[in-house]
Amino acid sequence: MPFPDSALRLSLNTRSGLFDRLYDQMLEVMSTSRVSFIADNVEHADSALLARRLPFDYFQGPYFSPADSL
Repeated sequence: MPFPDSALRLSLNTRSGLFDRLYDQMLEVMSTSRVSFIADNVEHADSALLARRLPFDYFQGPYFSPADSL
């Protein structure tokens, strides 16, 4: 699941009702269909904090795993 853009991240951080609805929807989908969610493109500190608060199982992006120099 692509991680939300900055406007949506701000809304999720400031509007608890929106965050709660997203959280509940994710839990419902996880329990009924046995899926795992991947937070994709986590590139900033605020994205990482939000991703950790939501029920993601996996994370992907340079904030969580910086690229190694070759």
